[in-house]
Amino acid sequence: MICCQTHYYQSLFTLVGAGLRTLPEARRPMKDVLPSNVDWIKDRAASFDPDNCQLTTGTGSVVR
Repeated sequence: MICCQTHYYQSLFTLVGAGLRTLPEARRPMKDVLPSNVDWIKDRAASFDPDNCQLTTGTGSVVR
């Protein structure tokens, strides 16, 4: 499952509504706005286990 490939900078939407910016200016590829030291997991969370500080993804991967 791949979702959320595009990030929308919502603070710019006010300026888009006012006609001072365009919607394409508020869009960025998600990979360009994520910090370089994070792993982008392109999956959904199926379950969350706060006691063990982990979650299980839709494909069964466990993330701690």
